Amino acid sequence: MSSAIYLDPSHFKRVLEVYQRYPHFTLTMTSHSSKFAREGADAVILADNELSYKALGAITQLRKEVDQRIKNIQLIYGRAGYYAFSSRLYQSNIFYEYDLNTAYLNCLKELGGISQPLYDKIVQFDKQTRLCVVGSLATKKHIVDYNYADVIDKREEKNPEHCALWNTVVITVDKHMREMFYGNQSSLFYWVDALFSSKPIVVDNSKERSGTYQLIKRYVQADDGRFFPLMQGT
Repeated sequence: MSSAIYLDPSHFKRVLEVYQRYPHFTLTMTSHSSKFAREGADAVILADNELSYKALGAITQLRKEVDQRIKNIQLIYGRAGYYAFSSRLYQSNIFYEYDLNTAYLNCLKELGGISQPLYDKIVQFDKQTRLCVVGSLATKKHIVDYNYADVIDKREEKNPEHCALWNTVVITVDKHMREMFYGNQSSLFYWVDALFSSKPIVVDNSKERSGTYQLIKRYVQADDGRFFPLMQGT
């Protein structure tokens, strides 16, 4: 039984050169990884983060549960906003940040996409792994078949229903963030699942921190080094 060898993405060019010595191999690419595979050999995966077998198992279980449950979920089509900014940014240099805990996982559970036991399993992962597991619903695979260095076939694979559910989760979380942003008189901006305010407020089930920021051209720079592009105002 073949397994996988994980390498840093910086090795991509070298690995491709090695595989181009073989008559048949397949390169599968997603937004976060590249997988080289040929029959009878271990696959080589280049990824920023190596997922544990437990996380990979959770992804498999998640897809099975979603397939069983998706017919009972009202899917939302459209696009999320992801962010909004207020002119109050120019009146302060102090922020209070409220980062929602497990926002996407919680939303998926509330929509009925997964069971409580699977939720309990996924919620124990670190934040990056949780996002990888839940975000796997939106995975689009770009697959290239090679014969030595020659490309013999290209195709894209995705699950339209899974992508639609992921889009529904993202839009639902974004709607909640917008409601909090516009409903709070001291809001500075929100970014994906984090709300920034000029004054302390109460946001349930959130991780709180405070700090300072400065405006640099078209960016908000937080004191921890993060940059947020000023892409729109209120």
